[in-house]
Amino acid sequence: MNKKEEKNLYIKKKIMFNKEQDFNFVAYNNLLILTAFKCFSEEKRWQDYRKLIYLYPYVADSSLLELLRRAIANTPLHPFDKEILRETYTKSFLKTSMVKLLLLNLERNDKISFSKNKSKPTLDVWINVEKLPGNFLNQQVFEAEYGNLERIKTIFPRLRTMSLKTILEKVYEENGVNIWEV
Repeated sequence: MNKKEEKNLYIKKKIMFNKEQDFNFVAYNNLLILTAFKCFSEEKRWQDYRKLIYLYPYVADSSLLELLRRAIANTPLHPFDKEILRETYTKSFLKTSMVKLLLLNLERNDKISFSKNKSKPTLDVWINVEKLPGNFLNQQVFEAEYGNLERIKTIFPRLRTMSLKTILEKVYEENGVNIWEV
């Protein structure tokens, strides 16, 4: 994709979605994350659906990925960076109810499935990829998001199975952000 096509696609996505509040974009993010981590069956499920909520900002905004990398590496952060982390955590936390409703809707429409984790008190999730239309998760339309997910996978190689508590501690709590969940 050349620069002009990339810019046109970016403009179209801005018109199509308000990344902060759009239900469709959040639903797509769920499906993109599950697809990127190849969560296509109960055996390869995403452990603890709540982790999805805290990934959205990083999937949608590549400028946050460097901050995420530094936060995980315990690199001393500038107070401004800590404020960005605090804002990112708070916005994600406040979307919890909306995401639960979206996930339940996706399950009701057979796009995803849930199962109770046998060893942890969590609900795990996977995508029913065979129930989606052919090019529903078009890699070209969501090329930037898939690229961000690839970078996230290098920062957090075991993200699919890692506990929510570990993620929140590493990204937020160890960097001075008070967390309310877990």
